[in-house]
Amino acid sequence: MRSVDVVPLVDVTAGAWLSGHLIRLGGRVRDVVPAAYEAHVLVSHQGDVDGGPPVGCLDRLSLAALRDVLLPGTTTPDVCWFALWEGHPGLPRQWATLAKMRLPERAYLMFRAPVAKVVDLAVEIEGLGHSGDVQGCSSWAVDDAGARVDVDPADMSRYAEAGRAAGRVRSPNLWWPDDRAWVVGTDIDGDDTLVAGSQTMINAILARPDLDAEPVTAHDRLTERT
Repeated sequence: MRSVDVVPLVDVTAGAWLSGHLIRLGGRVRDVVPAAYEAHVLVSHQGDVDGGPPVGCLDRLSLAALRDVLLPGTTTPDVCWFALWEGHPGLPRQWATLAKMRLPERAYLMFRAPVAKVVDLAVEIEGLGHSGDVQGCSSWAVDDAGARVDVDPADMSRYAEAGRAAGRVRSPNLWWPDDRAWVVGTDIDGDDTLVAGSQTMINAILARPDLDAEPVTAHDRLTERT
């Protein structure tokens, strides 16, 4: 049973404002989330089923915890915008020709859903990789032990449902509420996620014991933190 419909938007203008903030790929916090916020925080990805931190994807437990902190920090919780990098393997082939939100060296499909649905959206996007005619490699799946296994394409739907049941996710690379009270960003090559928002919001994230978070500045280099 699918918990949310995953339908890319035809109109991606809701993301146009980010082009004035994210102007380069330079390895700094400000290149992943806008600098023009009061405070910033880095959330390290926790181990996934294979043991290591997911690259380019926030793990499910941290995603849910972050959602719970961010939800009361917006006046528009029912309208949130989600951007997913177009190059993830396992996306439906027909999405390749859809409109994209374009940032330096990256293009993103966009979705709209309530903030509260971010985990459901991430689960459904991950499930698409095992559900039919997809771009990239579609001849493998993840079994219950977290290992990749070869699968007959006709049997992919069973793995899609198993993935949903296990809560495996492909988190959005950028997401923000309609009032832009905060922005969450995960670079496709990163093993951490960044949040820009008010100092009060960042303090709330830092106070969560289930998030591995540390304060950063917009100008920090992601590879030079101590």
